[in-house]
Amino acid sequence: MKKATYILICIVFGIISMTAFGQEDTIVQINKSNLKSSNIYYQADTMPILHCDYDGNYLEKINQFIRHNLKWLDNGVECYGNVYVQFVVETNGSISNIKIIRGLDGCVGYNEEALRVVKLMKSWTPGIKDNEKVRVMLTVSVRFMLE
Repeated sequence: MKKATYILICIVFGIISMTAFGQEDTIVQINKSNLKSSNIYYQADTMPILHCDYDGNYLEKINQFIRHNLKWLDNGVECYGNVYVQFVVETNGSISNIKIIRGLDGCVGYNEEALRVVKLMKSWTPGIKDNEKVRVMLTVSVRFMLE
């Protein structure tokens, strides 16, 4: 019995020492400029501004753009409500990662129309945080409603 215990202790000690000696130090250098550009902010010191022919702050311009470009669908189904579309304004003023985060279920074509209108918003002044251009996540509401 003593011999089996001795062998077991030697095996456990051997495994532990192999893992301890098998590791080596690795130095990883991180390029901070790449790290900063990959961050996505929800709020910036200066929010992104849509380039369009409408006046107002960034929210007013977005709402006017949507109202002007939205087409009411005549597909026999009357749906009312909001489609919420999320996207990222990149540091070069383009948009990416466009997706619906809450749509109108059972309303054929309405979610697609909301995406179409948001994709028309091609030119932006990027957001600024700490005097640097940053990526900013925005969510807009596309309202389908008779006025």
